[in-house]
Amino acid sequence: MKLAIALKGNRLNERLDDRFGRSKYFCIYDVNSKTPSFIKNKYSTEPDGVGKQVVDLLAEYHVYMVIASDFGRKVRTLLEKKKIQMVIVHNVSLTGEEIIKKLQRN
Repeated sequence: MKLAIALKGNRLNERLDDRFGRSKYFCIYDVNSKTPSFIKNKYSTEPDGVGKQVVDLLAEYHVYMVIASDFGRKVRTLLEKKKIQMVIVHNVSLTGEEIIKKLQRN
């Protein structure tokens, strides 16, 4: 099982990005093997239609959950259709590593 975290950079010590569709990177974290990998969001600078493209990109990685500080209305609908759970983290000062540790405790 894999989850995605919207991050500002391509390391676990990077902070949560406050923009889902425009996030610079996503950490794809394999919950079973406990291994992270990182993908650059190639759509982050596109003028429009970014949300759908990012949702499709993350679906290609078979993520079951996406963690971000916010999701737009259209993106929420797209994620729901693909049965991808959304988790909103309001504290954008958290790092990817801190988010993963919190998830492992729950």
